[in-house]
Amino acid sequence: MRYFINSFKFLLFALIIFSCEERVELDYVEFTPGSLADNDGKIIYSDVDVYPVLDVISTDTPSVDNSINTGLVFNIDTVKAPAESTFDYSKFSIDKPSGVISYDNSMGGLTEGNYSITLSVDNAGGVARYDDIVTISVLSVPIQINIDSESVDVGSLQIGEIATASVTDLSGQGVVSMVTYQLVDASDIYSINETTGVISKDKAANSGSVKLSVQVGSNLGAVVASDLLTVNVGPSPTISLLQLDGSTPLTRVTLSPYTAYTSYPPVLSDMTAASWDIILPPTLDNFKNFFSMGAAGEITIASDANLPEGDYKIGVTPKNAGGISLDFPEV
Repeated sequence: MRYFINSFKFLLFALIIFSCEERVELDYVEFTPGSLADNDGKIIYSDVDVYPVLDVISTDTPSVDNSINTGLVFNIDTVKAPAESTFDYSKFSIDKPSGVISYDNSMGGLTEGNYSITLSVDNAGGVARYDDIVTISVLSVPIQINIDSESVDVGSLQIGEIATASVTDLSGQGVVSMVTYQLVDASDIYSINETTGVISKDKAANSGSVKLSVQVGSNLGAVVASDLLTVNVGPSPTISLLQLDGSTPLTRVTLSPYTAYTSYPPVLSDMTAASWDIILPPTLDNFKNFFSMGAAGEITIASDANLPEGDYKIGVTPKNAGGISLDFPEV
């Protein structure tokens, strides 16, 4: 009886033990971070074609192969630029986690041409290099500068509008806006309305031909049309200085520092002067109060001028009743 009870206990214990066992099977995939190698094609950018807009220019986010399961760190290695480019390397940047490449062209300077960018990418396998992985192609500014007349004839004393510049948007997409005009290296005789492109002659000019260049700024950058307009200035007024006899040409006057002097009135041709101003060299600026001009253009030097010893060339500026003046420097 005792044997039977012990056997029963053993059997019951064994059943309890085996009933507590449970077989657990787990399905899992071993984690592999994936790695990159130089120029392995696992990172792909889309090339960018862009006008040189005065803004930040960016690439799209690159695509990364599905085998890469860890974060990447993108860095710009080198930028190949056109030989004549005026770009600023420091204005290139890259978002390290995403790989988006940007160039800050807010102040301009990104000139036409192809910019090929090489990257280094930190990854689980180390650092991989991608040569010329993306190219930013900067297109020429699609602006053609026009002029309503390539050559104009004007009088020496003529003042007013003489020509008008305009632009044509060559993109065919209406992308050009914010157009402004300015003259390039022109004298203050000429000006251009920055909004309308109207070119004006603002002052009297000496006879001869002058070529004017126009720069057009826009949201896409600037374009220059060199020698866009030729201005042909007709015969200009002439002036002759005479000695006190009223007939002998005057070319030089010799004075002592305290000598008073009054010249003979100059002979002005093709212009009637309503008033006169004298043009002194900078070395006589401190003595300008000792010089004066009469109504007929005669030059007077006061007796107490105490002029410094030396040779000086002076000029005159007649002004007509319309307020138009013409300089005759160093007459």
